[in-house]
Amino acid sequence: MDFCYTFEKTVKNYIEKYQMISKKEHILVGVSGGADSLCLLQVLHCFSKKEKWKLTAVHIHHGIRGKEADKDEEFVKEFCEKWKIPCIAYHCQVPLEAKLTKEGEEETARRLRYQAFAEAKRTLHADKIALAHHKDDQAETMLFHLIRGSSFQGLCGMQPVNEDKIRPFLCVERKEICRYLKEKEISYRTDFSNFSEKYARNKLRLSVFPLLEQINAKAACHMAETAEQMLEAEHYLKEQTGAALERLGLCHNGIWQEESFYIEKEAYEQEASFIRKRVLYEAICKLAGSKKDIEECHIIEFDKLFSKQSGKKIELPYHLFAKRDFFGVRLEKIEKEPFNENSISFSLFSEQERAYIEQMRKYHPEKFPLTGEKELSEQVGKITWKLCFFEKNVIIPKNNYTKWFDYDKISTALFRTRRAGDWFILDAFGKHKKLKQYFIHEKIPKEEREHVLLLANGSHIIWIIGGRISEEYKVGEVTQMVLELQFSRKDRRRIK
Repeated sequence: MDFCYTFEKTVKNYIEKYQMISKKEHILVGVSGGADSLCLLQVLHCFSKKEKWKLTAVHIHHGIRGKEADKDEEFVKEFCEKWKIPCIAYHCQVPLEAKLTKEGEEETARRLRYQAFAEAKRTLHADKIALAHHKDDQAETMLFHLIRGSSFQGLCGMQPVNEDKIRPFLCVERKEICRYLKEKEISYRTDFSNFSEKYARNKLRLSVFPLLEQINAKAACHMAETAEQMLEAEHYLKEQTGAALERLGLCHNGIWQEESFYIEKEAYEQEASFIRKRVLYEAICKLAGSKKDIEECHIIEFDKLFSKQSGKKIELPYHLFAKRDFFGVRLEKIEKEPFNENSISFSLFSEQERAYIEQMRKYHPEKFPLTGEKELSEQVGKITWKLCFFEKNVIIPKNNYTKWFDYDKISTALFRTRRAGDWFILDAFGKHKKLKQYFIHEKIPKEEREHVLLLANGSHIIWIIGGRISEEYKVGEVTQMVLELQFSRKDRRRIK
């Protein structure tokens, strides 16, 4: 049987299996000019006349690869013109945006790309956004989530249908896509940044998966199939979690009941352990208004609260507090943090200062190093800071009161005293450690712990001043800009 016919039939059956597209719908197709996206556009175009689909190609120019990116855009427009497919292009500046937001370029590019798709969908009154992720991408996503530490849901990888986004190629492999294009004699653009191991996913694709395929040539395919099976299990678990939320009185017919949640201990402990944690996760995310930065350590601490005595409480991200009473636990959001006469809070850099630094970095690198001082208060002391470009083989200071940090990893940083739930990353393996445990291990007296100055990003402690820093913020091989901080005050409480 003809390979191209079989390939198209496989994709068509997959589209029908998940009811991705209905007749006469307007579909936006993300097209970079590479093999995957160009193949998707071609295949959907083959189906469109019979199914009466309207297609529009959407190309995103990321502002990363200069003239090569310009050629990609020109190539996509010429291809669409040849096949009489409408095409719209969006331009964004990923490197600049990444510096301003302190995100990695991969994450920034993805965010801006999806923003452009959403804008195109709204402007053109389209129905769906088709993306060209395939089985190999699915396997990479699954493994990427696994090694970073993921929930069960994360191991399901990408969904065939996720709200208005569809992925018709999750049923085929990369090599099948390339063969289809070869037999159809369709040329495509190659993004050579895909062969750079600067990006984490490229390392998996270029170094890890070739080793896995030496063990089993179908490794990526099997992983993608496992992800699809786990997605089916996730749908079942989602139903069970919804039922538990109803039983616990947090939801009624899928509608959340209050702006704060009360969970009775007796009813909670009747639920299966796995479902209990999912209930807590959903409750936290609902009140927080976001799933970002909600981690397994927060769920574990919340769950432990049910076995503690009345009056115990914990602080969670987004100003959430969970407090134990005689019959259960209440979770609520307190925008204004409780006043503590011993607490202090000073921002490391204001938004204006950060903007100035980025301008100097982009247009006047010759002016580095930049230096300055920040007076915290007469009682606390001052911080002297220096920003410079990282040079390899430079000796990093070992002084407890002078530390080097990777500037690009510090997005929001406050000098403050401790809060409930504070933690830091202990080692290169990503192991978390509670600040309270650190104080106990270092034999810091209880009466001094409330006065130890910290540099923090939310609950993540960047630097225990006078002590160690979190592994996450250390200077490493990929560091571009070093932030040196030196703290001085008359009354130093030394920490090992």
